[in-house]
Formats: sequence, structure tokens, C-alpha cells
Amino acid sequence: FPDLASYQTSTGRDLNSLSIFPEFISQDDLHINDFDLNNEGTPLAEVLTDIDGEPRDPNSPDIGADEFEPEGFKGIFTIGDGGDFPTISSAVATLTDTIVTGAVTFEILPGIYDEQVIIDSISRAYFGSPIVFQSQSGNPEDVIWGYSMQSVSSNYVVLLQNVSHLTFRSISFKAF
Repeated sequence: FPDLASYQTSTGRDLNSLSIFPEFISQDDLHINDFDLNNEGTPLAEVLTDIDGEPRDPNSPDIGADEFEPEGFKGIFTIGDGGDFPTISSAVATLTDTIVTGAVTFEILPGIYDEQVIIDSISRAYFGSPIVFQSQSGNPEDVIWGYSMQSVSSNYVVLLQNVSHLTFRSISFKAF
């Protein structure tokens, strides 16, 4: 069978199984940190604790030997010189490369940002976590985000594709 769905359809077996690559903490630490496996197990009355001796969730345990809460990306971060992220692009890269487990706010420090950004499918956002890009001061004139157009086909500052729960607040967008 080429995949789990084909097997399930053909055999009628393993209908509650998932085919997901577990996000292990590291090569040496095989604890899981993947919100796709969080709370997806079947409770067993005889299994009350996990491999670390911690209590299992009696109603919706995690798949595997470890009961866990996914560690991920959430909180308030700054963008700009001296901030948590030097550029808007680097903050967006983190959004698309990590698990977003809660609300994320990017406070952009005052300045002029000449960056073209594509935000495409922040697919690992947990339960529709809101993501906000905003001027740290609240004054839109303090953050000017633009891009020097290279061609007609790239005439945009921010291109959004397949994205929801995203807000831009108090930012001036300009063509350079």
C-alpha cells in the first residue's frame, strides 16, 4: 500500500491510526514534541503513568510512551535592530519552520524596513493561534515597511497565501 489511507480503505483496519513523523526533542532525547500527536491516544485503564512516571491524561492521552505538552513558539517578540529578530523575514521564517502553540505578537521597532515577504501556510499553528505584526509604539508612522519593486510580477510588500488568524496593526506600507 502506498500510504496509510490506502491501507485503511482497502482493509478496514487501523482506522484510528495516524501516519505522522514524530518531532523528537533530539537524536538522544526521544521524547516527542509534536502537537499532531498531543491528546491523540486511546486511554487504557491499566496505564496510569508515562515512561517518566508522570500521570497520563485519563481521557485523551498522548500517543507514545510520554505524556507531554508541546513546546512551541508563542509570546511577544520584537523585530528590528537589537530585537529578538533582526528582520521581518527572519520572524516569518520562524513562523513557518516551527510549531506555533499560542498567540504570537511581533512588535516591530521604529524604522524603515525594505523587505518583501511571502507568508504561505503557517500550517503548524495550534488551534488557530492569533499572529499579530504591529508597530511597537502603536504609531504607524514609526514603522514603514516597503519594497523596491524589481518587476511587475513582484509588485508587493507582503504576499499572503493560505493564511488565517493574521493581523497587521499600526504599520505604514509604502512603495520605495
